Amino acid sequence: MSGLTVKLQKKTNDIFKAFSMVTEVKATYKRLRANLPTHFDEIYDQAVTMAEKVGVAPTAPRIAERQRHRANAPAVDPKEHYRVNVAVPFFDHIISELDDQFSSLTLRVSKLLGLVPSVIQESRVTAQQLTDLVDLYKDDLPSPQLFSSEFQRWKIMVQNGRIAADSCASSLKACDPDDFPNLYMLLKIAATLPVTTCECERSISTMRRLNNYMRCTMGESRLSSLALMHIKYDMPVNLEEIVNLFEGLHPRMMQFASLLYE
Repeated sequence: MSGLTVKLQKKTNDIFKAFSMVTEVKATYKRLRANLPTHFDEIYDQAVTMAEKVGVAPTAPRIAERQRHRANAPAVDPKEHYRVNVAVPFFDHIISELDDQFSSLTLRVSKLLGLVPSVIQESRVTAQQLTDLVDLYKDDLPSPQLFSSEFQRWKIMVQNGRIAADSCASSLKACDPDDFPNLYMLLKIAATLPVTTCECERSISTMRRLNNYMRCTMGESRLSSLALMHIKYDMPVNLEEIVNLFEGLHPRMMQFASLLYE
């Protein structure tokens, strides 16, 4: 299940694929919870085998009359104790967290990524899979009844190589609002609506690395510039253009060209 977390921390294609797995993952956990007595035997036997290798015998914690910090249901043996007090609450917690994190509305909104050309090429998205989006945003679309035909034309242009984009922002630039008014509006929503918090967490992590206690007096302009350079590190930078820009902002008697290139 850890693969789902890894995919959600990547870019558009991986997020789209990971969201398509959410329903299956939730169903798997619920099936395990329903048949927990059968599956727990195998889990417990593996745990006992691992404990024997380090000389640890399976024992249950002491049961107190008033227990506040852990489950304290009575059990006849250690195996029953860990099933009732550990396994059952753990599976219930995982299912509850998945339901909260990946609600039905979140799954529907995540389908907006299916409009990105790179996702269409790899995942073979169809118009029928995106009908929920039309119902969800029908009040924002200029003509929702024409969405299916627009998507078919958009898909043909993507397959013919006339449109190539791997993100919502680049897809929005490539989409003509006059030819694809509904697609343009949906891509605009996709470009402004965060499906997960991964991008925000990346930005926060960047700020923590830049604005540390050794640089607490850094100005806002310098901090923003360094953050953009760090977040968009894969963008090509023209050093000569930067030198010329800096030279024009701060003219001096000495020419920067002679200092750098001679």
